[in-house]
Amino acid sequence: VVFKTKGGCRKHLDNLTCTSEEKDNDEPGQQPPVIALPSYQSLSVPIMVDSTPQMREYNDAVLYSCNQTHVSDTEKQRTLGIIDALELRPFAMKDPHGAEQNGLAHISVIAKLSAGEGKVAPNMASMQRRKYIELDNGVCELFNRDWEFFPYLRFACAKILAGCLLLNNQNGQVIIANTIEVYGRTRLVDAHREPFVVRKGLPVANSLPPSIKMPYKNVWPTTVSAQDGERLVIGTLSFDALITSSLRLDTRMNISVGCATPSFLLSSTSHSLATKIFLDQESLDDGLQLAKGKDTWSVSSSNLMWQLRQTKTKFHDPSTYYLCRASSPFANKHPCQPYTIFTLVAFDHAHNGDGSILSRLFHALASRVIRDAREAVIDKQTVEELRNQCIDQTKASKGLDGILTLFSDTQTSIKILGNLPLNNTLQVLAPLLSTYITKANASVMAFVEKEFTPIP
Repeated sequence: VVFKTKGGCRKHLDNLTCTSEEKDNDEPGQQPPVIALPSYQSLSVPIMVDSTPQMREYNDAVLYSCNQTHVSDTEKQRTLGIIDALELRPFAMKDPHGAEQNGLAHISVIAKLSAGEGKVAPNMASMQRRKYIELDNGVCELFNRDWEFFPYLRFACAKILAGCLLLNNQNGQVIIANTIEVYGRTRLVDAHREPFVVRKGLPVANSLPPSIKMPYKNVWPTTVSAQDGERLVIGTLSFDALITSSLRLDTRMNISVGCATPSFLLSSTSHSLATKIFLDQESLDDGLQLAKGKDTWSVSSSNLMWQLRQTKTKFHDPSTYYLCRASSPFANKHPCQPYTIFTLVAFDHAHNGDGSILSRLFHALASRVIRDAREAVIDKQTVEELRNQCIDQTKASKGLDGILTLFSDTQTSIKILGNLPLNNTLQVLAPLLSTYITKANASVMAFVEKEFTPIP
């Protein structure tokens, strides 16, 4: 993996606690540590990141940097004495093959360079607790299996991609995908599939893998323009994975929460081709385990409502209630996950206004579909109670009044799935929650940021 830098110094990714001390402060009989520095052009780390790196000893690093490893012991001692007299210290970096390389710099230079590391990779310390492995052919094959015949794989694919790293080798940007939502490719498997339309005789841009040779067979990271902004998507033949929460790791930027990811753009073919995908080892293992169960119906047994995607239409269709959203180990707690129309009601700072009331409605609908599937109903009493909490003549109250008209005089409940009149009203109400969700997601940013703050 190659992390480009724009200047300054980064500590070795596997040794973020390296420091440089003055010679007079060194303890007697001990050699100062080898300072780990990157190349100004690129810093390579192994595919598998391990928190227990093995580096050369101090004297060995000095001799290696001077090409003096094969000389006599007398010559070695002479070289070490000269380096010590000049107050030079060895530093370490890794080449494109992951091998350690060493150089020398004055202790004052080392100190200045090391001091700038936190500005370059402020969130990298937390990553040292995780292991990542590059996407391989076997997982690519699994990603492209037909969901019409392997429907349970939607849950496995979401889990495998949760917490993955995307590394653009053209500009050195790297991002962690904290929350992933997967969508099937055709209307046969998902009512919320990515649209494939032609405008003015030309197909609208989409996330389908292009017909060119690519690093990962039929797996294509790209940015797709939409009405709500630039969407970061990983596309395959069977699904597109929308990243709805992410954090740049190579620099300090605001966390992206929601459908748009303006902080990491893959707006050209060259950028997509240059982007590497690294999977979180824990998420990969859990996802592969899910892929073994044909009866799998969710990503996890915890926080089921938080596995619903950010859908706002087609409430009469079963696919709206698929539990195929997954989050990284850094964001698997519910305060760290983006809010939806189904979960806004759980926001602790929500006021008892229309947003909270409508979210209670959508939460009730989803909860009953998850529990009762095609037999799910919404009862009249629930709608009446929510209506009584609304201020008269608002869009929310009028919408709930419209739902109440769907009940006959003798009906106490109506079906949810397959109910087009109910869906039509719900599709009018859902957009009313957008402003409330945006405000709630500000708290998500704060909670996720805290997860990436190093523990003292």
